[in-house]
Amino acid sequence: MKKLLFAVMLLGLSLKANAAQICIPVPDPIQARVIDAIAAHGNYKATIGDPANPSEVIPNPETKGQFARRIVIEMIKKIVVRQEAVDSARTAYDTQAQQSNSEITLE
Repeated sequence: MKKLLFAVMLLGLSLKANAAQICIPVPDPIQARVIDAIAAHGNYKATIGDPANPSEVIPNPETKGQFARRIVIEMIKKIVVRQEAVDSARTAYDTQAQQSNSEITLE
């Protein structure tokens, strides 16, 4: 069975052949549904304004599949950034709490 694979290079890793990948097999019967849903989530447009003639529209040079892949990559980036921010805030809080607790004495 032919499957659609979203292969996403993880951030911060080199582009070597042995870089980590996330592959999600999508069975043929639901390929179109998955791509359509991701494209809709990202507001894919089949036509875009023509850069050479602003009053005209042209077919989007980025296919719906390419767009869906890009959206998945952007989602992963946002998840990584959000989690790193949460981890950083937690570390900052713990450090400050430890320092403040040792400095504050109430009787």
